[in-house]
Amino acid sequence: MPKTLQIIQLPQYEKELRMPSKALTKQEILSSMMQEFFDDLLFTLDHSKEQVGIEGVGLSAVQVNKHVRVFWAYNIKTNKPRLYINPEVTILDPTEVVGEEGCLSIPDRFGYVARPRRIKVAYLDRRAVPHEVELKGFNARIVLHELDHLNGVLFIDKIVEAPQKDNLVFA
Repeated sequence: MPKTLQIIQLPQYEKELRMPSKALTKQEILSSMMQEFFDDLLFTLDHSKEQVGIEGVGLSAVQVNKHVRVFWAYNIKTNKPRLYINPEVTILDPTEVVGEEGCLSIPDRFGYVARPRRIKVAYLDRRAVPHEVELKGFNARIVLHELDHLNGVLFIDKIVEAPQKDNLVFA
């Protein structure tokens, strides 16, 4: 039975939230301990509103104080979660789109962040099988936000001036 993990937050856990994460080996990915962690991380994401007061669409291992290159991200179109292990991103369309972001580790703050419109992500699944997926718009934004966590970067580090109403794009 999956359990809820503690989502760490600023300001108390700033040092931990800014620590880069290490890649997992195939052996580590396939371990029963890590398989249980993957389930617990998704369970925590799905119950984030109970703990933090807002519903999340993505959650990285860093946010539960585990510094491995793992995160879950929901696909907004299908409403299905996908586990990304050791993700590598290639930017397919560098056109930046400004959109509003928030974070379960900073639940009282929102801001506008410019992110590439379209990306390709190479990652491993929970069986350590490699995959690639192309994402655009808000799905790309979610993955890039979570990938930043794995690198010790927070969305507040990337906040830009709010766009004019006519130029605001929630992609």
